[in-house]
Amino acid sequence: MHRVKFLFSCVLLLFMHSQVNAQFGRRNTVAGDDLNMRNTSDTTNKKSVKSDDKISIYFFLPHDTLKKQLDTSLQLVHRNPLLNLWDIDLGNFASASKSLLFTPHESAMRQSGFQLSYPFLGSWPQTKFYATTRPFTDLYYRLGTKQEQMLEIMHTQNIKPNWNVMASYAKIGSPGMYSLQKTNHDKVEFNTNYQSQNQRYRLMASIQYRKIQQDENGGILFDSLLYDLRYNDKRLLPVRFDKIGENSSSVKNYYRHASINLEQSYFLGNYTNGMLPDSSIQNDFKPRFGLRHQLYTSSEHQRYKDLAADSLNYSKLEWRENLIEDSVVARAYITQFGNKFSLAGNLYWKKTILQADAGYGVEIDKVEFKSYVKNYLNNYLFASINKAAFSNSDFNYGSSFKFYFLGNALGNLEFDLYAGKSLSEKLGKLKFRFQQSIQQAPYIFSYYQSNKYSQENTFLKQTISHLQANYTNEKYKLNMSLHSFVIANYIFRDSNWRPSQYNKAIPISQFQLNKSFHWKNFVFDNQVLMQEVDESSPIHLPKMSLRVRWAYESLIFNNKLRIATGIDSRYNTGFLADNYLPAFNTFTPQYVARVSNVPQVSYFFNFGVRRYRAFISFDELQQILTANNMNFPHYAAPNFMARFGFHWVFIN
Repeated sequence: MHRVKFLFSCVLLLFMHSQVNAQFGRRNTVAGDDLNMRNTSDTTNKKSVKSDDKISIYFFLPHDTLKKQLDTSLQLVHRNPLLNLWDIDLGNFASASKSLLFTPHESAMRQSGFQLSYPFLGSWPQTKFYATTRPFTDLYYRLGTKQEQMLEIMHTQNIKPNWNVMASYAKIGSPGMYSLQKTNHDKVEFNTNYQSQNQRYRLMASIQYRKIQQDENGGILFDSLLYDLRYNDKRLLPVRFDKIGENSSSVKNYYRHASINLEQSYFLGNYTNGMLPDSSIQNDFKPRFGLRHQLYTSSEHQRYKDLAADSLNYSKLEWRENLIEDSVVARAYITQFGNKFSLAGNLYWKKTILQADAGYGVEIDKVEFKSYVKNYLNNYLFASINKAAFSNSDFNYGSSFKFYFLGNALGNLEFDLYAGKSLSEKLGKLKFRFQQSIQQAPYIFSYYQSNKYSQENTFLKQTISHLQANYTNEKYKLNMSLHSFVIANYIFRDSNWRPSQYNKAIPISQFQLNKSFHWKNFVFDNQVLMQEVDESSPIHLPKMSLRVRWAYESLIFNNKLRIATGIDSRYNTGFLADNYLPAFNTFTPQYVARVSNVPQVSYFFNFGVRRYRAFISFDELQQILTANNMNFPHYAAPNFMARFGFHWVFIN
């Protein structure tokens, strides 16, 4: 079987061969980085798609009011909507995941520490606010083998031309290919944006709720059983934790997050007249000076339960014996209330217009465990200044900072400095960026408590220095990014389950290349990621990761039907993949087991008719010829799977 696996790997790698350049280290996801946009293509967009729907709809972000169009492409509609380009889960849809791309959290705000829940949460800067001329509803449904399902519905409409509301709900869940790994999530969001008739006042508000429930099986007992034909039904594989009921684990993780954000602004300025296509006059408001206010609050509740606790499973913890309680229960409640005010306006320097913003904020945090309750008051200052590019020959540059000067987050800092320029339409764009952050340890690293054990620690501040260079060329469908990180006093949970701090600086280098090739109706999309980090450190990354898509894209049946069909594949070199630790719902480094896999291959057929887009995919095709890939130690990828899904837009 090992020979078959080796030969199959060689064949697939030869088949996957495409232009690959060296890359050292993974890049960080930051605002404004062009490489966060997947380099995809749409040859069908070169041909007109007729539509009798007279509707104008777009969205914008809270701190970027540039109008953005909704995604109507077919290229990636088959991919997992919950995972980013380099994410890998525990082998079940909507389970805990970790990215192959090193992405440190660079905020100065003190975090709760529930990192594995972040991908499901969203954030205020990424909240989409809509504007539409007609009520608009988008229905998304996804169905997979073993009752994997996701249903999401989003509706938005303008109450008035200057006032929009949006509401969405998603239900996500899967029993899983393996025993006792059920997931069950809910996601609710409501937002609204309003602008006064005179364009001076703007209000944006959002309410978000997330509930994440995951059964834990502790992983399979013996990886070698994946080769045993008696276990073709993977639910027969023995797992580490016990069963309660028909298919329910004795160990469960629960996480709930609710947040409210409200931002409002009022600006003074002047008006300029503009001629509309119907020959009417429109007064465009040019803001000069104004006030901004943001109110934000969040509530997090995390609960871990082991109803059939065995002290041997917790041998790395200082276990408090209790003859009455046989179960392990840990609960954490973390709430935050924030309020910030700022002055904003245009500054003029040597005929250059600079957009500036500066202000003051306050945050109240409450941290509560079983018998531990603390309240904190933090105060901070923040400012930003930016110069936009008004022509291709202009530079755009800017800087921002946030500094906590009072409270338990005293000394926390985030600093950002960037500069960019469009060389020409043919030569593309260059951007350079430097970021520096100083951070306090997340709350659950400083203190954590259950009915059986507790941990309390004190840490030095963690610092992250991040230098990056980005190059984008839309004409040649090319994106490149080079990142260099230096992390000092890195805070993590070690292989003994204890919160720890690494006493050496950790340098990480990474290079990412996105390149798309077109030949007639054939498209070859390539994403290449290369990273370099010392394996003796607690950060472990594959040296090379690939995502490759080969597709045929066209319009058929008198241009009525759009199709995109082909092969989607991913691969990464072997590395010391982290262990998953259910008791703390996190990943911990290990230095023994190197995880190596054959390339993962999927076939997809995506198609669209007017406002309807759908896909049929067959995933994990390589598993037909070899054993399941290992995503993490003791957590294997699923068997061959079939999936179907669609986006259906309704316009009233």
